[in-house]
Amino acid sequence: MGFGPTLEIILNKLPKQRRTGLFSATMTDGLETVVKASLRNPYKVVVKVENQQTRNAQRIPSALSIDYVELRASEKLAYLINTLKAAPVKSIVFFATCNQVIYFYKLLMNLFDDLDLMSIHGKVNMANRTKIYASFVEADYGILLCTDIAARGLDIPDVDLVVHFDAPQDPQAFVHRSGRTGRSGRKGRALLFVQPNEDAYITYLARKSVPLTKLDVSEAEKAHPDTVFIEALKADRDLYDRSVLAFVSYLRSYSKHELSYIFRVEQLELEELVKGYLLLRAPKCPELKDKNITGIASPEYVQQMDQLLKYVDPVQEAARLHALSIAKPDLPPKKRKMEEVGSWSKVKTKAAAKEKRAEKAALMRIAEMEKKLAEEASNVEEDNDWAEMVKEKKAEKSAGKGDFADL
Repeated sequence: MGFGPTLEIILNKLPKQRRTGLFSATMTDGLETVVKASLRNPYKVVVKVENQQTRNAQRIPSALSIDYVELRASEKLAYLINTLKAAPVKSIVFFATCNQVIYFYKLLMNLFDDLDLMSIHGKVNMANRTKIYASFVEADYGILLCTDIAARGLDIPDVDLVVHFDAPQDPQAFVHRSGRTGRSGRKGRALLFVQPNEDAYITYLARKSVPLTKLDVSEAEKAHPDTVFIEALKADRDLYDRSVLAFVSYLRSYSKHELSYIFRVEQLELEELVKGYLLLRAPKCPELKDKNITGIASPEYVQQMDQLLKYVDPVQEAARLHALSIAKPDLPPKKRKMEEVGSWSKVKTKAAAKEKRAEKAALMRIAEMEKKLAEEASNVEEDNDWAEMVKEKKAEKSAGKGDFADL
């Protein structure tokens, strides 16, 4: 609850003798902390929803139905497109990261003119975010691609469908996401995509009083039109760059999931994930190290990719060509190392100079140490002389001679 500290400040400014009503759609740990710190003898009134079939309490309104579908990573995008095009309704699609939203928004905008798309994420400034939000609120139909920044705190009326393309990092955010639909008595539907290794998440949600119903999916609904996507990615290098950023950001987000015992990177089908993000060439990252995973483009295209794949934006393309013109030739590792280091004679000269500098530094350290030892010895002699002089003066004073003022 990000506004918790602000709420505490407001409550502390109010009179001690008061009657306070605190209303919330959910009771989180943060809200419980505010209640304990700011309210006296609170009386809690909880409105629960009962499942008509099982007669068990549930955390979602009865007008909201939540379904889930099990898909491989390579099938999620195709099923999302088919779902959105099947029935044109007001929809919100949640992704895990900003880079995913940026990438899929640009990809879908390039491919489908009939989808009325908008996007909101943390990298959009507040002014543009407000405009996009206002446009989506006023629209009768539209698709909003977003991160969890739109999961709570926004009142968006008449949303018919919420799609969880990725499960949220914070398990409590699932209810908030789904709660964007089925509001004010209207019927709503939420749909969760789960991968084969994430089936335990359904059991987890059921134990949290969030029941889900499994949907059966036909092969046609999750068919992957590779050729259409490949041509779109080959048309603009910027789209390829964004696909790599989206892929890497998703892996990082997945590795930091709060339910790490369910969402484990080691159990991901990485080859299917590469296909799902339409990567022409598999990127270099720790998760793909020592794995024979390639992209969706042909090996012949990948070999000439740096020459064939260009930016549509002329400024970006000019910068890329300039970088290629000043880049070093692609030499074998040993030759490149020799070229960077220099000839053997230069290496030998550098080694001799380095050894000479090390010898000089050692001599300087020895001289400094001898100087310090000499100073310490001199200080010891002075201390001994002073002690002997004090002793003599004490003897003279006891004999009635001398004065300590002479010291």
